[in-house]
Amino acid sequence: MAPAYGAAWGLRQLYVEPTSVALICNAASHPAWCTVRFAILFGQHNLLFGAAALAAGAAALFRGSGGLAVAAAGLSLVAIANYNVDMGALGLVLGLIAGVGAGPQHSPDDARQA
Repeated sequence: MAPAYGAAWGLRQLYVEPTSVALICNAASHPAWCTVRFAILFGQHNLLFGAAALAAGAAALFRGSGGLAVAAAGLSLVAIANYNVDMGALGLVLGLIAGVGAGPQHSPDDARQA
């Protein structure tokens, strides 16, 4: 989870937050690397990071997949780092619920055999 949050936060700090980057990228002829900034801002403004986290959390919950639960948690942290907190938090909760439910299942017969 830490690498996902760190990468999202780092990209935001490099490409979105600095005023100098905004001035460079808002010029009529801007460098090609400004597309990274535009993509991040598009995702932030259109809640795409939060929607991806929410979709992964719902998929993890309904499929009962531990891998999807981890993906939901990672995407949720990316969403939260990019100001999509509402849907990111909900995706995180769904992913955590799915992660707990995806653990080993024990039947009553297992308890009798032990």
